[in-house]
Amino acid sequence: MAIKATSASFVIFDGALKCVGGEKFVVNVVEDGLIIRLQSELMEELVKILLNSTDEDNATFEAVNLIQIEGEEEKQQKLIIQYIEGIEQQQQQIINNSDFNFGALISPIDGLHLGGQFQYGLQLQRQFNSINFFQYSTEWAIRLATVINMLPGKWPSALQPRFFDACEQLAKLVAITLEPFLPGLIALDQLFIAMRIHVDEENVSYETKHWDVMPDQHFVWTVTLDEQIIPFLYSLCAWVPSSLRVELHMPILSIRSLPSTSIDLVELNKRY
Repeated sequence: MAIKATSASFVIFDGALKCVGGEKFVVNVVEDGLIIRLQSELMEELVKILLNSTDEDNATFEAVNLIQIEGEEEKQQKLIIQYIEGIEQQQQQIINNSDFNFGALISPIDGLHLGGQFQYGLQLQRQFNSINFFQYSTEWAIRLATVINMLPGKWPSALQPRFFDACEQLAKLVAITLEPFLPGLIALDQLFIAMRIHVDEENVSYETKHWDVMPDQHFVWTVTLDEQIIPFLYSLCAWVPSSLRVELHMPILSIRSLPSTSIDLVELNKRY
């Protein structure tokens, strides 16, 4: 069965595609995200649409590749980028349907609109360090992919490294407590964990994305999580200047090794 829909933790648009094979765009999967490479003139067109469009006009960007498959008729590959009308009005739908997710624009925890909040992507070295492997489920890992400041403005530059360190420690604690529930989550295709933390001078709290398909297991997980997270959050009170409000997005990734192609390469070398 053909895949009709998928999701991504991030999408990168690149306007430096060279017109070699005639393709107007190329889509590559990178970990849990997408990189879409466009020809420069198409990138300019897309930027104009994104800058000038609103929910009311629903402007659409479209590009088409013609693909010739040997022994078959020429087929079209379409790339369509369109604003979704009334995104705020669909928040309740997101809350009620865990399979419907707008990514970082809408919080998967409670449908809160995240537009205007500063979102921090991790540097390449931190991305590698932020992958937490499970002890027994060796073909799976959880990665800290997105850090969103829920307070107005940016973090103070001097405190950013400490904030990132704290977020990475939280992701490690999540991985430790999550492993007993991992087989069920994988079986039900629940491969995304979201957490929002609140730290003040004296008080701490946190929220997580509910597991609609495993409500009882989610409750048991949060009880276990309390024992790990709450003491750690209280340890942050000693140095957090006034308040820390952060939302963390953590996809569960398959790290299974791909089949080796060395035999195929040897056969090709012998043939040619």
